[in-house]
Amino acid sequence: MRHARVWWIPSVLLVCAVASPPAAALNEYGIEGMSVVSTAHSEVRASVSPDGRRIVWGSDRPGGAGGRDLWQATLVDGRWQNPEPLALNTAATDFDPHFSADGRWLLFFSDRPGGQGKDDLYRAEVRPAGSSGPADNLGPGVNTAGRESGPKLSRDGRHLLVASGGRGGAGGHGLWSGGAG
Repeated sequence: MRHARVWWIPSVLLVCAVASPPAAALNEYGIEGMSVVSTAHSEVRASVSPDGRRIVWGSDRPGGAGGRDLWQATLVDGRWQNPEPLALNTAATDFDPHFSADGRWLLFFSDRPGGQGKDDLYRAEVRPAGSSGPADNLGPGVNTAGRESGPKLSRDGRHLLVASGGRGGAGGHGLWSGGAG
């Protein structure tokens, strides 16, 4: 009898794990689906729009303007569908997206020509239909001659958290926060 009880405990744990809220959330948004948000290529650093209707992520999948691009899918009937590269992508790296809390801006980093350094932070206006406006460099107040990445705006949009390799600190990339304008 003791052996039979040991057998069903792992089965119950497996059922609980599959039915847990995180697993259900992944199923609800269709993240588990192949060929949309998840492919055989690298799919990383996703950001879901505040209204929950769009997801933007970085990918090295073919079909974009460069080797690493920003892609977007829309939520249709509870599933992510219609993956497309963003029009703001360049032949350079465009990566690490973050939606502002109000959904008005998409922030990301790029090593496109014309920046302050190696990887700079940019923002693009998010238009009502989900397309994006042109990318604007956040300038020398945010970007350095080094590498900036990981932009995160506070919920009120007044503070920007960024990983920077060009501001000194303890070595490598450090986290920096400042007022956003």
